[in-house]
Amino acid sequence: MTRSAIQSAFVRLFANAKKQQAVTESEVLQAEKELATTFPRSYLDFITIHGAVWTPSILDLVTGGESEVAPEGASWDVHQFLAGSELVEAAQSYWSGGMESFLVPFASDCMGNVFGFRRGIVQSRPDDGPVLFFDHDFCKIHEEAASFDAWLSSFIRLHEKSTEPDGAGNSHRAGQ
Repeated sequence: MTRSAIQSAFVRLFANAKKQQAVTESEVLQAEKELATTFPRSYLDFITIHGAVWTPSILDLVTGGESEVAPEGASWDVHQFLAGSELVEAAQSYWSGGMESFLVPFASDCMGNVFGFRRGIVQSRPDDGPVLFFDHDFCKIHEEAASFDAWLSSFIRLHEKSTEPDGAGNSHRAGQ
């Protein structure tokens, strides 16, 4: 799947159009300047084409919904992508709250934990980069996915698995 197809599928499957906020490239470039970082092309393409999307349906996907049995491969839910104007404020707020300053958040889960990229300025914008996760309860950061594209794809795969028929016309997810 191409980057464009991955991003479009993610938005089609999970975004709530009523809560999408447009984000301009100039907003992201200004945030990069203020945060002393360079976001990967994959993220820049996503946020400027699709905006700061709200994806509350992912919570049911990663927790198993009514069955409350998390599917294999599930991790944290992404709930809200930050708007361009929120990038700097969120970073400064989390840094002052104890998050390592090498992480620049771009989205949050439903509990206020954040997903981000490693902070740093590079001469040439990287095509993609690892997605890191900050758990504010334990003040721990770990790698969530090897790349932004892979991270978005992981939610698409979980959705596909959750809707596969089991041969008897039933979904693999309980309650469906």
